[in-house]
Amino acid sequence: MEDRCYLHTRSDATINCDLCERPICNKCVLDEGIRIVCPACVSDAKTRRVAGSMGKWIFGAVIIVAFMVGLGVWLTQDRSFEIESELDVQSAINDAPNNPDAWLAIGRYRLEKAQTAADAVAAVKALRRALALRPDHGPTLLELAYAFHRRGKVAETQDALAQAKKVGSVGPKYKKLVRALSEKTLAARYTQEKRDQERREERRARARLKADLAQARTDLNQERERGEVLAEDNATLRDQATEPKEEEDGRCDLDVEVSRSGVLKVEIEFEGTPVKMLVDTGASHTVISRDVFDDLGLELIDQPPVQVKTANGITEMERAEITEVSLAGITTGGLIVGICDGCVKINGLLGGELLRRYGVMIDVAERRVSVRECDEE
Repeated sequence: MEDRCYLHTRSDATINCDLCERPICNKCVLDEGIRIVCPACVSDAKTRRVAGSMGKWIFGAVIIVAFMVGLGVWLTQDRSFEIESELDVQSAINDAPNNPDAWLAIGRYRLEKAQTAADAVAAVKALRRALALRPDHGPTLLELAYAFHRRGKVAETQDALAQAKKVGSVGPKYKKLVRALSEKTLAARYTQEKRDQERREERRARARLKADLAQARTDLNQERERGEVLAEDNATLRDQATEPKEEEDGRCDLDVEVSRSGVLKVEIEFEGTPVKMLVDTGASHTVISRDVFDDLGLELIDQPPVQVKTANGITEMERAEITEVSLAGITTGGLIVGICDGCVKINGLLGGELLRRYGVMIDVAERRVSVRECDEE
């Protein structure tokens, strides 16, 4: 036995509790006649007795409520008419044509025996007759909702269920119908969304195909026109090549190369190096590509970037100076050019200031470029 009471740690223990066997002092001893227990065990026993009593009361209350609910459902059910055959249907119609219970029973019978759409329609008619004789009757509304559900009428089913809920008929059958209707509605919505998505994808595919066909026709026409222009240009160049060059008013013609797109190219010398350049009357300054800049060994000058106006717009470019420029044998110097980083397939553009310096004239129709004067040697 331990020396101290587990509840009074300063008191000596005199005995152990018969239930928990923990040491207790004389102050804690509770003699129940046949056993000695501590205060904690007595409190636990009382708690268990109270909990057991409350559980019995709650169980009894649940049983009573369930009985009352079942009794109420049983009392509200229609037991006046038992329809088991068509003969019973005719008897109910003849004996009680204005009794809503009779029409409710007929509707239930028609619904249970329904094999075709006509049988379901007959059940709906009977239930509607019952509602006309007794509006806002919960069981009739639920039966009508079930009949509409059997026929696949979602909107009508929802309306009938809403009326049944309004009058308080929200029992198991109502919940079952609501759940079934939700599942059916979701399935129908998913199917419709899937069909809409397929239609949209089909329309987009047709639109893409139509656009591709139109682009293909446009490309074909452009290629055909480009081929015709190229054939005419080649024929013209062949004819011009067989004819001697003529001088008009002392002007000198330059050797011209015509690209497939109809752009004119002439040869000019920068720092003694021949370079083929495009003639661009829309360019305000002469520009050279980065590759030509490197090949000529030029250096950038310490000046702000030059704004070059081309046919595609205004672009800022770094500057470099070419000390020697030669065209048609006439050498000049002191030309500031822009460095074009975007010129990949061309060497550069002959701009307006250089064209004016040499008095260049361009005859686009004849594919001809001439200068004001030239070195006849």
